[in-house]
Amino acid sequence: MTTSEWLTAEVSKLAAKEEDYKKRAFFEYLTELCEEQGKRIEQAESELDGRLWNPQKW
Repeated sequence: MTTSEWLTAEVSKLAAKEEDYKKRAFFEYLTELCEEQGKRIEQAESELDGRLWNPQKW
């Protein structure tokens, strides 16, 4: 389990327990933010891999 997956799971647990609407909305948004950040990190890593393995630049 990656750090991002762990964080998303923990925040989801907090959101499920929270009764206050504003706090629950914050936790839900935080979950979405973590997932989006994970996507962006993966895209950046893939771009880096693609640039490093470009045979035209060897």
